Amino acid sequence: MGAAASVQVYPTPWILGKLGASVYQKIRNGKHTGYVFAYKSDSKYFSFWAFGGEAGAHKAAKEYQIRYNKEHNLGRNNYRFIDEKTCEGEVFHGPSKTMFTMLFDACNLELFLTHAWWVQKTGNNYYVYGIEKDTKRDMLFHREAMGVSPGEVDEAGDLVDVDHINGEFMFNTSTLDNRTSNLRRANSFIQSNNLCLSINNTSGYNGISPCTYGWRVCWRENNKQLSERFRSKEEAVKFRKRKDEAKGCTNGRPRASIKQIIRDNAEPLNKKQKTIQEFMNID
Repeated sequence: MGAAASVQVYPTPWILGKLGASVYQKIRNGKHTGYVFAYKSDSKYFSFWAFGGEAGAHKAAKEYQIRYNKEHNLGRNNYRFIDEKTCEGEVFHGPSKTMFTMLFDACNLELFLTHAWWVQKTGNNYYVYGIEKDTKRDMLFHREAMGVSPGEVDEAGDLVDVDHINGEFMFNTSTLDNRTSNLRRANSFIQSNNLCLSINNTSGYNGISPCTYGWRVCWRENNKQLSERFRSKEEAVKFRKRKDEAKGCTNGRPRASIKQIIRDNAEPLNKKQKTIQEFMNID
């Protein structure tokens, strides 16, 4: 009987994505003589002579780099497979010193591993940012995943943006769910129809506010700002919902605070370090 085929179990263990520090060849008198590990003021030299040639020196330098990453927790872009088509990757939020995770397609794994990514607040939302290594250009992961270039315009001459469709993952605005199934090419009009509940909202519904004679409903139609007043909040809500359904507007989802997000969806970095170190061990 032949050996049983192995079955892949999901999610997979966390995989080290990108090593911190650097390893490069040392040149003396115009010749390569070994490899140097360097991180800030720390460095270590691995000569070809001491390690039996170039291959041995390179192996020793890389093994030292992995051990150094383990001891100082320098590893970034760690990831795992949720299923054969979906990955979960770690992204750091500096102000809270917390490691969050985002979802992305397995076909975009190279994009995730090529650059350093982090979570940053823009307006009232949190997005995954990065920097292009060669040009130092700021990047947004969801735009790169959809292949939208800076300054790109559509047939109508509007700037092309990328919209997160649902509000189910992590931040309620879905900005950490960067699977292409949750992304769509959009413009400012489509974006404005897919917003979370405004932070300053007092009615519980976007576009509805109290006024002197009851409740005022505001909406845009044919590029004009319109409004209508109702005596009861219930009437205002029914009217607003009809308007939203007519134009596919999904505004008004509840918004999670950053404190709630950290408490409910992420582990503090000092607790996460043990997990990171587990998969950084050298076999």
